[in-house]
Amino acid sequence: MRALVLSHAYLDPANRGKLRALAGQGVSVTAAVPGGSTGEDGGVRLAPIPATGDPADPAALDWNRRALKKLLSDFRPDVVQIEEEPGTRVAATTSAEAARLGIPVVLFSWESLPRRRGFWQRRRAATSFNAARAAIGGNALAAELLSAEIGGKPVVVLPQ
Repeated sequence: MRALVLSHAYLDPANRGKLRALAGQGVSVTAAVPGGSTGEDGGVRLAPIPATGDPADPAALDWNRRALKKLLSDFRPDVVQIEEEPGTRVAATTSAEAARLGIPVVLFSWESLPRRRGFWQRRRAATSFNAARAAIGGNALAAELLSAEIGGKPVVVLPQ
């Protein structure tokens, strides 16, 4: 099985434990991260995606769409897990492209309080939710919010 996991959190090697564990179970894991360098970490292939913006504000990062689409079409994972909030540009772009290629998408969210989204953020979230086959809440409140948004698709609670 080939899995693509997309998250700014995996820039830090200390956060890649679960990915290394998956790789140890025989899963071919690629971590898409904003920037950084290509390499391998305990069986996890790192796929840096050019991104602009302030790394201190991950939601505002603008990941290069062309590079994301190329990674999806070249790697052709069996599943894509997006660990960025559903209303972000990167989540919507990745979800839409994966759906177009017929690749199942799993969303992950920590958002545990309902929040108002602007017009563009609502559209991006809708794109992400429509493309997703399932979702993971980082806590019970996040899973509850995801259940309300994802329309009857499976949602589980699985802390990071």
